[in-house]
Amino acid sequence: MPALTVQTNVADNEITNDFLKQLSAKVAQVLGKPEGYVIVHV
Repeated sequence: MPALTVQTNVADNEITNDFLKQLSAKVAQVLGKPEGYVIVHV
């Protein structure tokens, strides 16, 4: 299961669900895997 971990100094409340969705979609596209298998952790 592909996973992307992002470390940032941005506050949790500033990270939107849309941003996480875009990240998971891009990881899935690059790896050629279904997006449902991708984990994004911030």
